[in-house]
Amino acid sequence: MHFFLIIISIFFIYFQSLNAEKIEKEIKVISYINGLSLAEATGRIKIVDYRYNINFKANASGIFSLFLEWQQEVETNGIIKNRMFKTYVYQSDDKRGKKRGHMKLSFLNILPEILSANPDPSNDDRRKIIDKKILLQSIDPVAGIINLGKNSDCNQNSKIFDGKRRYDLIIKFVGEEEIEIKEFNKKKIKAIKCEFEIKKLAGYTKKEIAKYPSKGFIWFSSSNNDNLFLPVKVLIRTTWGKFICYLEERSIL
Repeated sequence: MHFFLIIISIFFIYFQSLNAEKIEKEIKVISYINGLSLAEATGRIKIVDYRYNINFKANASGIFSLFLEWQQEVETNGIIKNRMFKTYVYQSDDKRGKKRGHMKLSFLNILPEILSANPDPSNDDRRKIIDKKILLQSIDPVAGIINLGKNSDCNQNSKIFDGKRRYDLIIKFVGEEEIEIKEFNKKKIKAIKCEFEIKKLAGYTKKEIAKYPSKGFIWFSSSNNDNLFLPVKVLIRTTWGKFICYLEERSIL
């Protein structure tokens, strides 16, 4: 289930260009593993005067919810400058059965700072201390995904730090496709297909290196023609089987 925490961050937002000063959307995400309902999430993206706030709540669904009590909430806020997202504070809270954890990061200084964490990664002897040099110019998972779309060509890298792990997210253009998403009763929509790679650099445990996926495909589309491109589908082959996510957006403003 832990890999879903990474993949849901890939679903946050993709901007081809950003001209609007005020945007607000509700987002719904559903995911499957080998055709079985795995998890679902709802969230909201709000941008006012180039300041943004994004939050998501996710939980296990279907048969998995019967024996896996898992929930997660992610929130990030910051400013948009030169079409780039700069996060001020990023926070993730999760619950799995009786276990609870959280991570709160600040990206206001040259190096990211852990404001609070439970469990504290510095006390985890399975993880090697990350060299500060590779933390320079790194950003949180949400801003990292957003900024991939700056050049609108699926050919952009992001240096990401999530409080425990430092990895590069690399994406490249594959082609244009028409896809159908029956889960949201959508007719065929035009989408951009891209391949992505998660390059694991530091902070991973041996178990995470072996189990966390490294490659996949993602489709982006702008359903309202507002230059706000959102991922509508993600496909990854994992050790558990084929993992698929779908996303639907609804404009509030």
